[in-house]
Amino acid sequence: MLSLASLALVSTLGASSGPWLAPVDVQKMESVAGPRWKVVAQAPGDFDEAVLSYALDPKQGKGIRVFVRPAVDGASLLQLADYQTEGPRTSVSHQADSFASVDTDTVILKNPGRALEIQVEPVADSEGRLPSLKELYVSFANTQPAPTAQREPNKTAWGKLMEPPRRAQGTYVGGGVLCSPTSVSMALGYWAGTLKRQELDHDVPSVQRGVYDVDYNATGNWSFNAAFAASQPGMRAYVSRFRDLRDLEDWIAQGVPVACSVSYGMLKGKDKRDPDDGHLVLLVGFTSTGDPVFNDPGRNVVRMTYHRADLERAWKVSRNTVYLIYPEGWKVPSGDGPWDHTN
Repeated sequence: MLSLASLALVSTLGASSGPWLAPVDVQKMESVAGPRWKVVAQAPGDFDEAVLSYALDPKQGKGIRVFVRPAVDGASLLQLADYQTEGPRTSVSHQADSFASVDTDTVILKNPGRALEIQVEPVADSEGRLPSLKELYVSFANTQPAPTAQREPNKTAWGKLMEPPRRAQGTYVGGGVLCSPTSVSMALGYWAGTLKRQELDHDVPSVQRGVYDVDYNATGNWSFNAAFAASQPGMRAYVSRFRDLRDLEDWIAQGVPVACSVSYGMLKGKDKRDPDDGHLVLLVGFTSTGDPVFNDPGRNVVRMTYHRADLERAWKVSRNTVYLIYPEGWKVPSGDGPWDHTN
């Protein structure tokens, strides 16, 4: 049986706009046909995209298969992932019906909905042991949100810089597509130094092996990257979508570097994104005037400062997607932001 932990629903920005993060109460998952568990995750408002994150104990079980569908009559069950802790792990392409489709790590609804059915099928290891599912999250987004007032920046984050290890993806074999595992490696390396836990410091090739998606044939699956970080003892990691730069500032003020998914061309100041220019960078702080400072794995010098306005535009391409990676028990920002508010 899956070992399950209980979490509460978290929402932000009111029921009309989002984004929201729902840490699923996995204690309430129902047993369905075969060794599967089901839960219906409710969004506080209309959503048309969802990204799942999951955390497994790597010491037992082989992995999980994850299925989703909009919680409406007639919708088909779509396989989102076959995730194995020791690999191989894969998304499943060409998954679609008249209600929804799957794009690697993202569930895309044809029409806005309010709930997502999730089914998790545990896969036993060679000794017959089933995996322990520690955490399950759903990041809900409305890609056509209602306009909201611009919030004041959190200037306590301005002038604050962190020092994760500086790692350039180009120094590794196949490095041109390793921005995501390199960012995860740097984030874990930061916590290895901060917590004096060197076992958390995984080099880029080891993260690459741990997040490679066979079907996608790449290492940029958001859910797999979060799952690798979440598999580290005492660490919490998940994908979320933020409201604006104020959310980033709140996390930097708490001493947590944040991996951001951006259009690389637009981050560098271009008006439009280039083809296939999705990129992950690790936000490590802000200048005294509010410009973002990154460990950018795409640059050999790694440490780069970009213009605040360029980050805002470049980040919107991914709907403000981030990886949050931090220790269990770390003090998270207060307020109603789209993150797990348990410490």
